Amino acid sequence: MRYRIWIIGMVIAVLCTVLYTDLTRERLNADSSVLGSRESVIVDELLEASGCRWTKTDISAWAVLGFEIPSGETLKEMSIEAGEALNLDMEAEPILEKYGETMEINLQGNGKNGLKYDIIIVGGKNAHMIINVLSNDRFVDSQIVTNQLDEYFHSINTIPRITTTFVGDLQGELNAGQRQTLVRSLIRGLKGSAIQSMVDDRLISIAGYSPMVETSPMDGINFQIASRYNEYMDKTYLWIGTPVITTEY
Repeated sequence: MRYRIWIIGMVIAVLCTVLYTDLTRERLNADSSVLGSRESVIVDELLEASGCRWTKTDISAWAVLGFEIPSGETLKEMSIEAGEALNLDMEAEPILEKYGETMEINLQGNGKNGLKYDIIIVGGKNAHMIINVLSNDRFVDSQIVTNQLDEYFHSINTIPRITTTFVGDLQGELNAGQRQTLVRSLIRGLKGSAIQSMVDDRLISIAGYSPMVETSPMDGINFQIASRYNEYMDKTYLWIGTPVITTEY
């Protein structure tokens, strides 16, 4: 009797897994076909197409300034000017730190769009600036933020490298096969081609090129999609980066 109950339980578990996989594949194929009917795509839409809950957005812009910054006072002035240009409510005075002959200043503030901005300027002969924009919530169109950063850097006569990473999660475990279905369906929707792949039982990560993603390629790559199950949190995570993922995954 116990053996029969055990067999019935196993059959039910297998049927539920098959049904879940089929529904996931069906939903992703439908969403991907919508994306694939377009000439370009805003990468935010990929996360929504996956069905994941939006948990984090990380946008970073980095640029060499092309001139020497000789003093901490100049760094401070530049950071405040950047904050004002980005229309930030600055939380505190810039923090200046020195590492030998290198000076670095950090200014944090909140944007009118509700996002957190972190401005870092490193002085000296190889002066450069980094601006990180962070959010733990969904916000409308990351392209607005990347355009804002691009316009600011061009206003100071430099060209930035901008990366965007989106993170989402699903409650519970998607097994290795289901995670591959998730990632590869999104790539098909992008009409993407894989260039670099890392696939095992714990992680799938595929980087490649898509003509639908307008981000400038880095070594021929303009997107990266990865997924992993976190047993401790009992969640399956999805990362989407352009041109690559720049957060830990």
